[in-house]
Amino acid sequence: MNSNGERRPRLLVLNQYYWPGVEATANLLTELCEALAADYDVTVVTGAVSAKLPEHDVRNGVEIVRVHSTAYDRAQLSRRATNYFTYTAGVLREGMRTEHPDLVICMTDPPFLGAVARVVAGRFRAPLLVIAQDVFPEIAVALGRLRNPVLVRALRLLVDTSMRRADRVVVIGETMKRRIEEKGVESGRIRVIPNWGDAELTTPAPRDNEWARRHKLVGKFVVMHFGNDGHAQDLDTLIRATTLLRDLDDLAVPIIGVGARREELIALARRLEA
Repeated sequence: MNSNGERRPRLLVLNQYYWPGVEATANLLTELCEALAADYDVTVVTGAVSAKLPEHDVRNGVEIVRVHSTAYDRAQLSRRATNYFTYTAGVLREGMRTEHPDLVICMTDPPFLGAVARVVAGRFRAPLLVIAQDVFPEIAVALGRLRNPVLVRALRLLVDTSMRRADRVVVIGETMKRRIEEKGVESGRIRVIPNWGDAELTTPAPRDNEWARRHKLVGKFVVMHFGNDGHAQDLDTLIRATTLLRDLDDLAVPIIGVGARREELIALARRLEA
């Protein structure tokens, strides 16, 4: 309800990751939903990243529902798939019994979440908006993570069909728009909205600061990776290139982040330094 006692439009948002997760989609979706909460009643159905978090929560005006799902290390594809399917089962169950939404929004964690969101939206005859962050299964095939041709065809059919059945698809760039069009989605139903950053939270700091001093970066030329340490980032190349430049005392290459390959990359860096 708004301040006048009138019913506000209800948004049902589905994604495996949300606050307090550190994943990119968790951060983006949290900022988006908290901004939308100024004008809409927003409910997010997300996964359980920790047993210590309540199943139902409210943060900055957003209702958060955490469904029971596994939270295995995502480095192994089989464990990641288990996380996907347990969350999918939970979100379908919760989505079908929620209060009637006026719009269903989903991101692409898991990549086939749009298919489940379409079922939920159909249950309430509500429109569906898909926010695509990846082109799947193409990216998994390109990275060599998915090789079974039968599984690839099945996933492509599932994802492509859910995209075509969405009322709107938001993509993060023009190249992705062309990729989604190749899946059979009409151009008029696609909107390009690039990902954003919080310019108030992230501001330039003096180069000589406590963090830089602690990590011995003051006075050096810094080349930094800050983000996901996953399969798509090709951080092996950065690490190997850095070892070739180890004689440059004024160069520093910090890699900051978490991800499926973090421990593997740390081991590579130590091995090359030996």
